[in-house]
Amino acid sequence: MQPAVTVIIPAHNRAGMIGQALECLLRQTLPPAQVIVVDDGSTDDTAAVARGFGARVSVIQQANAGPGAARNRALAEATGEFVQFFDSDDLCTPDKLERQARALVESGADLAYGGWAHCWIEDHGLRVDPMGVQQGGVQRDPLSAMLAGWLTFMPASLVRRSWIGQVGGYPSARHTGEDIELLYRLVLAGVRLVHVPGPLLLVRQHIEGQISSASHLALMRAQDQVHLCGQIDSLLARHGARLSAGQRLAWRTWQWRAQSELARLDPATSAPVDQLAGLNHRLGQYRAGLRARLTGSRFAADFAPAPLTAQQREGIAGVARDLGLKLAV
Repeated sequence: MQPAVTVIIPAHNRAGMIGQALECLLRQTLPPAQVIVVDDGSTDDTAAVARGFGARVSVIQQANAGPGAARNRALAEATGEFVQFFDSDDLCTPDKLERQARALVESGADLAYGGWAHCWIEDHGLRVDPMGVQQGGVQRDPLSAMLAGWLTFMPASLVRRSWIGQVGGYPSARHTGEDIELLYRLVLAGVRLVHVPGPLLLVRQHIEGQISSASHLALMRAQDQVHLCGQIDSLLARHGARLSAGQRLAWRTWQWRAQSELARLDPATSAPVDQLAGLNHRLGQYRAGLRARLTGSRFAADFAPAPLTAQQREGIAGVARDLGLKLAV
């Protein structure tokens, strides 16, 4: 008996993109038991496009409340053992759900994570960055890696639904950073991770309403990052996390970076005073630049950057065929 997967997609004004995301998910080698789209206050035809897929897709409409609240609304209707949180503008290779669900069943783990790569759809063509991220598993305990800046995209992962309820659902107070806070909640609660090589999330690059990249929202993102640091501090204290000297320095550096960016954008905000964290940040920038020159990627070793495999390229070709796109080499 195949495991049941519920796919949850929050969407706001994505009528021009959500159809391709749904095509990818409905053509999976393990068809999802449920696909729930939450139209989060769209003013375009997002809901109509999703309803065009018929009974295969359930559509919920609500006033705009942000992606975390939209995901929680869908969780109330979810029945699958596993949940795939997906973004309305992304794509994935056809084997993603099957291989990650199988890994969870066989390993007994709670969260399966895999690789991702940036992609562009232009002039009816699909172009993909030849370097993938998270091509291998993190080689140290997840908390240490996260304190130093590592994370896995939730859309690149598959998680047991019971764990999302156990940690209180999706954070819903902010517009950015909710995935990071959720991952901290899960790891601190003891979730077991398994890396699954092969399946690939294609993170679509565009300028249409991307909160995470829109330059005019830079101040909001900086404020969110400082708020996120406060939330993570609370989580670490609540779970009684005992940090080593290296972990404390890594975490202080992340906080320093967030506070420095906010101070740069908002003159009313005081710049942080932590010389050791500032020095560690500059050393990190130097190391990232050196990695970029040597390997073609600025990502640290925890992210396991590496060229796409032949299997992944085959999966990408399948995505292009399914969507009627020309694959750009």
